[in-house]
Amino acid sequence: MRLTVFIFLLCFFSTQSISQTHINDNCKEAYINVIGFKHTAARANLEIEKQINPDNPYIPYLNNYMDFLTVFIGEDRDVMDRMDNKKQERIKKIEALDDNDPIKKYMLGNMYLQFAVARIKFHENVTAAMEMNKAYHLLDRNDEQFPDFIPNKISLGGLHIGIGLIPDQYNWALRIVDLHGTVEQGTGELYEVLEASKTSEYQYLRSEALFYLGMVELNLNPDKKKAQRLLDELRKNTDQGLLLDYMEVKMLMRGGKNDEALEKFKYAETQEHDYPVHYLNYLHAECLLRRLDTDEALDYYLKFLTHFKGRNYVKDAWRKMAWVGALSEDSVAYFSYLETASKSGHTDMDADKEAEREIERASLPNTDLLLARVLFDGGYYIKAELALMQMNINHISPIELVERNYRLGRIYDKRGKTDEAVKYYRLALDQGADFKRYFAANAALKLGQLFEKHGDYEQATYYYEACLDLNFDEYRNSIRGKAKAGRNRID
Repeated sequence: MRLTVFIFLLCFFSTQSISQTHINDNCKEAYINVIGFKHTAARANLEIEKQINPDNPYIPYLNNYMDFLTVFIGEDRDVMDRMDNKKQERIKKIEALDDNDPIKKYMLGNMYLQFAVARIKFHENVTAAMEMNKAYHLLDRNDEQFPDFIPNKISLGGLHIGIGLIPDQYNWALRIVDLHGTVEQGTGELYEVLEASKTSEYQYLRSEALFYLGMVELNLNPDKKKAQRLLDELRKNTDQGLLLDYMEVKMLMRGGKNDEALEKFKYAETQEHDYPVHYLNYLHAECLLRRLDTDEALDYYLKFLTHFKGRNYVKDAWRKMAWVGALSEDSVAYFSYLETASKSGHTDMDADKEAEREIERASLPNTDLLLARVLFDGGYYIKAELALMQMNINHISPIELVERNYRLGRIYDKRGKTDEAVKYYRLALDQGADFKRYFAANAALKLGQLFEKHGDYEQATYYYEACLDLNFDEYRNSIRGKAKAGRNRID
């Protein structure tokens, strides 16, 4: 999840506002339409702007953003090529701005970020790294020259968070290219923007700040009260657009509020937008599976797989369909879907990597453990506990026992039963340390977060370090990134 969080931050923060001399009401409307995935309306706004103010740099900047958003969400190579072909023309128009205008380095930096993140989708990592480096130094210099230019702090804050998540063993590379930043620094900058958005001048930044902070608090901060406060803020926004609808769904899903997330999907599906975000069908299917509405879940997984032409979550979607077979005690369906999964998608994302490992194991999962996992992910904690408690632990394998103890720890943690959670997390850590699966590592991470939450920083540091010392394969980047962020918070 570490890299996923970084990419999510980068993928949307590239379009924050520009200096007031270039934004009029028509441009603000265009911007809102882009964020709301109403690209036809946004292009109409920009056509009007061309007639009124043909040299407004907001026009090429926002056109580039729409291309970027299409590439990032749809993973469309043709759009990436079109975006690349227009790169120099668009950048040249921005470079013509006065050096004393804070918008110049800001816009150039964000455009290079857009290109860098888009290239990551197509594994053009060397070029992406060079563009990312260029973006950082443009934005960093802009912040030094114009420290009160609030929009710059969203972009730079996202970069500081991303840099702070890079594993320690690569710090030498960061020093060579002179990149500096921490999760705390970047988060502070984003909160500074959120505070500024309470004024009329920066009110239009509010939705973006909420989105980025939502990603940070969901994925990097163990204090779920902050995530809840952000969710409450999100719900104050009316007609918030697809971007924030997505953020609200993610926060509800992560918070174990599955039924509320399904209600939000009903609302989001009634909203107008002319660019399909097929990933939402995947998330909708996830929610339905967690409620054990398996037939409807299959429909939404198939809808995602039919229309999405990109790389990510394809393998996992087929695996989740296999889970439906397993939960229905239909081994033929399980292995049939898993066979399709083996021939589909890629393994860039943690979920797809885990799906690939399940394919390699080529054995039916323990259905009690699987049921508990699915129910837990939906926030149905009592039902999940019941599924685990009815297991006969004398007839399960050592790794299944590790998983059972880990999942009981997660359940008691969510239910606020700290002593029981610590007990089962420690069992999972002790029993699972020599396995390559993620249970022991995530148990150590959760122990660190629990002790940090209760102010026992010595124990928290011990378990964060224990997590970082473990050798495991699944969700490695995500778990280690969170453990590093936790250790750094305490230091």
